[in-house]
Amino acid sequence: MNQIYIVCCLAVLLPGADSLPTALPPGLQWDPSTLTQELPRELSNDPYMVEFLKITHRWNTGASEFPSFEKLQGQFRDNLKQAEERRPRGYETREWIDQKLQQFDALAEKSARPRLKIDRRAALTLTLAYSINLPLIRERFKLESLERELTLPTYMIFLDAQERATKAKHSYITSDDMFRTMFGWWTTVWPFCAPVPR
Repeated sequence: MNQIYIVCCLAVLLPGADSLPTALPPGLQWDPSTLTQELPRELSNDPYMVEFLKITHRWNTGASEFPSFEKLQGQFRDNLKQAEERRPRGYETREWIDQKLQQFDALAEKSARPRLKIDRRAALTLTLAYSINLPLIRERFKLESLERELTLPTYMIFLDAQERATKAKHSYITSDDMFRTMFGWWTTVWPFCAPVPR
């Protein structure tokens, strides 16, 4: 968990951080070209980073589209079945798997339509977590299929973060909403968490 804690701290400490406002902030006006300028130099021109920022920004423009809940549910169940067979970590017990299945099934009640935009610091929080796994991402995914490969975890993260922001009566998805969402799903939203052992 230290991994996400560190990247969230970095996102909040980057230039322009301030206390959470109640009105829509200028931070919602970001786009992939402006956000890459805030990344470390070795990441700012990386095609996998640029493509991911485009995927995230599409949520803000209302252009994000996801497959049916049933299709994503089947994919999520397959992922958990593989985790159960591998047993890579001690906490991935049957009880833990059932809890994650219930957590995912609750997303069926949420609209996949973007209602709240992702704030600049929230986008940086997610992007920095993603960047930690960049070597494995390049190894496992072709650039042209990146959006498809990230469909399940981005669906889980965007919907959950939007729901948290709504319950907190935020006008947009904040870095705190994103932070809590990633902790809430943890190892089930790779590559936005610790690597899953092969």
